[in-house]
Amino acid sequence: MNDVLIKIDSDFGLGISSKENVNKYKEIVKQYKQPEEIKEKHYSIIQCVTRKFTNEELKYWNDYYQDIEDLKQNNVYSIAKAYLNRKLFPLSPSELRFGYLYENYWKLYLVDRPKRRKWVSNVPLSFAYGLSNLNKEHNTLITKSLKDYMVCKKIYPYVCHVQNESLGAFSEETVKYIKENSKEVFYGGDSDIPGKSASYIITEAFGFKHINPPDRLLEDCCKDFADWARAFSLKDVEEHFIKKGLKNY
Repeated sequence: MNDVLIKIDSDFGLGISSKENVNKYKEIVKQYKQPEEIKEKHYSIIQCVTRKFTNEELKYWNDYYQDIEDLKQNNVYSIAKAYLNRKLFPLSPSELRFGYLYENYWKLYLVDRPKRRKWVSNVPLSFAYGLSNLNKEHNTLITKSLKDYMVCKKIYPYVCHVQNESLGAFSEETVKYIKENSKEVFYGGDSDIPGKSASYIITEAFGFKHINPPDRLLEDCCKDFADWARAFSLKDVEEHFIKKGLKNY
């Protein structure tokens, strides 16, 4: 043990038993890079108390062609109370708020809040949903949100969704599974500038095809498939899928 301690003192230049290389440890610490596995995000604990959907909440989803059975099937809940790291999370009695349950993870959707405060989530970024829908004899549509997924599934069954518009939302396992269980793969993100940029990065990185909504719809505040269907019709979105070669039957 004494020999080990002397060697540590010498190697790191601690200056305890030897005056050689004193302070060498400072250079070692400066150059140290934390391993990737340690840098993995530690997700917050989110706990929710659910409640029955209000009429206003059901109307919100009905505008997107979703009824209460669709909500149940996709584990969408109305939230009475939410706890973040076991502390009560402030919710206004009048605000629309929904909880998406993915296995043991929650993503809270606070509809009326500003963009940067709409979401509270402990869902791993690489968590993909709906992969069991895919079939290697058919093309696959990937959407960037659950709402887009639910709307598009009314039109096209071979659809899945990722957590957001980033490369980080695609794990190697997810990309491999999608490619092995698809004829061709189409990614549909938002049609605004950030969404379009992300879409091109994703499609180029993985060899997917680009199928965002048309730019002309931005004037009608329709940057994604869900808002397009709500503002116009499911038929309009379906015709886009046919025109782009996603849906060919």
